[in-house]
Amino acid sequence: MPGAVIAVVLMVVSALDHAINHVWQAWRGAAVGPMFTGSLAGLLYAYTARFMAVTYASVDASMEKISASLVEAARMMGVSHWRIMWQLATWVWQMATESLWAGASLPALAIVLVGLLPVVLLTAARAAGAAQVTGP
Repeated sequence: MPGAVIAVVLMVVSALDHAINHVWQAWRGAAVGPMFTGSLAGLLYAYTARFMAVTYASVDASMEKISASLVEAARMMGVSHWRIMWQLATWVWQMATESLWAGASLPALAIVLVGLLPVVLLTAARAAGAAQVTGP
């Protein structure tokens, strides 16, 4: 989305926010302040809307460079979608070696998150074990 469109949307949301605040103050007698534009959620929404188009365009362009014949060849050899997804590290390495950082970022983040899951589980199990050893 162009920045001007986002600015207009934020102006409309800000006006709506002030109107809601005015009605709430007349009804309850106390102002609550801007709930949408003055909150962390509003800030996150604005940044997400602003930079999502840039990210999406670069990732889409990078994914277009990957030949669909590779995935089609794997499917013709009977490889399941899960098996292709399992080869995510290979895709990340290939994109990183070709300096396609935007295309490699999301799969790399997925690898990191999947790798963090056992660490979190083991840390929680160790903390629970330590709590049992010390006891009440």
